Amino acid sequence: MEPYNAVILIIPSRGLWQGDRRDVESRIHDDFVRMLRSRDLSVIDLRPRFELKASPLDYHFPLDGHWNPRGHELAARSLIEYFAKAQYHAGRGPDMGPVKNR
Repeated sequence: MEPYNAVILIIPSRGLWQGDRRDVESRIHDDFVRMLRSRDLSVIDLRPRFELKASPLDYHFPLDGHWNPRGHELAARSLIEYFAKAQYHAGRGPDMGPVKNR
């Protein structure tokens, strides 16, 4: 089986920003991301992007945990930026080995 490159997009839980278990949620999130990266996996963690400009909950519908159009746009832009950077590096992405042609 030929190896391939995977990119893991981390979708942060709303529990990071609401409720009485925010500290536990934060620890779980950070530990998970750290574990993935320690195994040399390519990770896009959306948490810093969600927390950058607006209230992170502004990217969700008010009464459920799903992203609203702004949340989807932020995730899409993050993926586009990641893959554009990977292509720019002539077949090597940040955290990635050589990109295989399919």
